[in-house]
Parts: sequence; structure tokens; C-alpha cells
Amino acid sequence: MNTCKVATLGIIVLAGQLVFADASYQSTSQMTGGVLQDALKSNPFTARLMKNKLAPITTTITMVHGNQKAVVNKDSTEIIDLDKETIIRLDTGKKTYTVVTFAQMRQAMAKQMEQAQAQTKQAQPPGTDPKQQPGTDPKMTFEASVKNTGMTKVINGLTAQEQVITLQMRATDANAPASGAGNTVALVVTTDVWIVPDLPEMKEIQDFAVRMGQKMMAGVDLSAFTARASGSGNASPFGGRPGSAEAMAQMVKEMAKLKGTHVLEITSMGGTAPAESNPAATPATSPAAAGTQTTASAPLMQMTVQMSNFSHETIPSSVFEVPSGYKKVDSPYDRMSK
Repeated sequence: MNTCKVATLGIIVLAGQLVFADASYQSTSQMTGGVLQDALKSNPFTARLMKNKLAPITTTITMVHGNQKAVVNKDSTEIIDLDKETIIRLDTGKKTYTVVTFAQMRQAMAKQMEQAQAQTKQAQPPGTDPKQQPGTDPKMTFEASVKNTGMTKVINGLTAQEQVITLQMRATDANAPASGAGNTVALVVTTDVWIVPDLPEMKEIQDFAVRMGQKMMAGVDLSAFTARASGSGNASPFGGRPGSAEAMAQMVKEMAKLKGTHVLEITSMGGTAPAESNPAATPATSPAAAGTQTTASAPLMQMTVQMSNFSHETIPSSVFEVPSGYKKVDSPYDRMSK
């Protein structure tokens, strides 16, 4: 083999090693505030029942090695193998596991789409046009915005910048007088996102997700789904509602501003419309910059998700194997086929 061929082979091998380097990170989540949490904690019965849910939880340790991915939780593990096109789920408490193939998932998606189309046809009487029917549904408006507050702070040794995402949905009774009190209900979801420039470990994991999507959807006909999602079949939550297409376009445009790795997210969900910045109403664990919008009252629920321990260290092959002594059981897909 001549020198040129050897050099070329070396470059290809090196490139392969870079593309398929091991990568992992840890994600923790916790309910950190809100009226719902206070209500659960104040009742002795629900406090005991929800003890584990209210405590800090290490939700996932995600590890990628080439075409294999493992998502490890406290009580379960999911192992995805793109070469074998399988998803193995381990129940660590029961010491059982299930195996689902990509083919089974494709078949299930196709069946669900057929059932949804049949239900839509049954719900619509022959010869009627839903667009010409008298409107009794509430009038819906949707808004999305992403604002860079300019604030930075160090999170787990990484300097992160804050972006505030606000998603708002308003439902107004179309049959009520315009000046009537209480004829509009609003849901506002505000997320403080702390972002760092894209980390190499996350690129490995994101690339895996792309490869999985390509494998999973190979040969799947999405034409029916696309038509329904566009609003023609009411499959979309906003399908057929005036302004929904514009709202989705705005949301996509706003979300495109979020570039980088999210190391901390604090999400507050409330049932009131946004008000001017109100320090007294802003949760202590979710600081907002001056001039940003918050909810006018305490949020219904607040969740905090943090990512840490990003690593390129070698992952043991045993992580992607079924442990000895585990018993295979039928998956929901197996039971559906039977």
C-alpha cells in the first residue's frame, strides 16, 4: 500500500473516531415551586404519596457510543441500537426487559394513523364542511417570544447566558360580549433558559438523534400526517383554528434564536396573562431581568431541569447489554400484534 493510500486511510479512521467518540451527560429535574407543590406538601397524605416526586430526582444519565445509546434512570434503562434497530427497556426493580424493533414501531405508527383518519371521517357527517359550521369553539390566540436578558452566570463551571422564553395561549368565548368579565382564559408558560456555546459532547448525542430519526422513519409515508398536521384534519392541537399557522411560524422563528446547550431551565406555568415585571410575583428561584415579563400571580407549577457532568470518557460496553439474570417479557408492541 503506497504512502498516499495509508495517509488517506488514517484520515478516514481518525474522522470515524471523532464522529463516534463516546459522550455522556447527567440531567436532574425537580418540582421547585408553585401553588400545586404547596398544596401537595400541605396535605399529609399527598405529601407522603408524592414524597419521591417532590424530592430532587436524577432523571437521566445519557450515554452514547457509536450507534448505541443508553438512558439510565433510577428504576429503568433504555438501550437503543441503531445497527440492530432495536430498543431494549430494562426494569431494574423487576429484573425484566422488553425488546422493540424499529419495524414494530413503524407498524404501530401506521396503524394509529389509519385509526385517526377513520375517526375523523366518522366524526364528520357526509357532505358537511366544518369551516362552514356555526362557530361555538372559543377564539384562540397564540404568542411566542424569546428575549436575551444579557445576564450571565457560572453554572457547574460553565459561563451561561440567560434567554427567557414566553409562550402564551388565550381562549376567548366567541359568543360572549366583548366587554364581559371572565370571558378570556390565558395560559402562560415562561422558561428561563441558561445556555452555553454548543459542547462537543452534545454534538455526539445530537448526531445520534439525527441518525436514529433517519433509521426510524425510513420508508414511512408521512403525507397523510403532513396533511392532518397542517389543519385539514383537525389532528393538530391548533389545526383549523384561525391564526394557528401564523402562530406556529412565529414560534419556529423565535425558537431559532436559541443556539447552544441548555445547562439550566426553570419553567413556570401559570393561568394568568403576562403583566409588567413584578419582583414580588417572580419566584425566588427564577430571577428575571428588569423589564422582562412575568406572571401576575404565583405560578401553578415550577420545574427546574439542570444538565451537568458532560464527558467524553470511555463508556463500558456492559452499559449497552442486558444484565445477567434478567427475564425477557412481552412489550406493549408484542401484545398489540397478538
